[in-house]
Amino acid sequence: EGEKIKIAKDWKQHEINRLKEAEKESKKPKLRIIVLDDEKALTAIIRSYGVDYGPEFYSNKSKRDEKADKTEITGNVVKVQAGKSLPTLIFELADCDLDLSALTGILGTVGGAVFGNAGQGAGGIWIDTYINDVTFFMNGEWKTWSKEKCEFRYRESKFKEMSGVSGQWSGPIIWETTLSVPPRPKDEVKAEIERLLQKRIETQPHVKTAGSCFKSLPDGTPAWKLIDAAGLRGTTIGGVQVAEKHANFLLNVGGATFDDARNIVHAIQEKVPQIQYVEM
Repeated sequence: EGEKIKIAKDWKQHEINRLKEAEKESKKPKLRIIVLDDEKALTAIIRSYGVDYGPEFYSNKSKRDEKADKTEITGNVVKVQAGKSLPTLIFELADCDLDLSALTGILGTVGGAVFGNAGQGAGGIWIDTYINDVTFFMNGEWKTWSKEKCEFRYRESKFKEMSGVSGQWSGPIIWETTLSVPPRPKDEVKAEIERLLQKRIETQPHVKTAGSCFKSLPDGTPAWKLIDAAGLRGTTIGGVQVAEKHANFLLNVGGATFDDARNIVHAIQEKVPQIQYVEM
């Protein structure tokens, strides 16, 4: 057991050293650092610059497959690294009789969820409900902030305010968070996960999307109600459509472009003045 703890500590120190070295490199003139958590994204970025390192680069994944996705569970206290898949975490905790089911159906990593305080709609349960503290790296320093210092609110956090200017690595890199997750029998948790997944299937498009487009209004009014009241459900511009099933979802109905998405967002904002200044 002692050897396992030593290996875990050595691995974490190795990752910390790599991050510090990358941060030093980012200070070199004209060098842009891009933080990625996905092998496909890495390949896409490399090839977008017209570079192909050959098959040996793409096949030799062992050195690039280390992810900050470790989880430590002590009672109902869960320390989880930012690269952990949130859906995977929810299912793993269910097997340990811990209930994170309120976040069912939210894709992405734990780090992304912390950054944007992901969760249910306005007035619902968000990930900050469970957070004790967050450890992150910024400007060459490691910091651990309490939940209160992170200033979480609906779809917002202090980390979003601290994000760097495009092309510069000056924003925070979330490393891990500590959660307090309420206990509940695994059968009950899994039943609740299934119920929430089914509810999403019934009320939201069951295809690949970017999720809800607009946040709720400050008074809690869901954006979809205003979009629907404006008669925009089903509206299509180019290859992007306001979903028939849920008016706050945009669908790629074929050949959609960035301009199509931008134009339909602007069209919605013009028709629904109340959400004109609501961030997406």
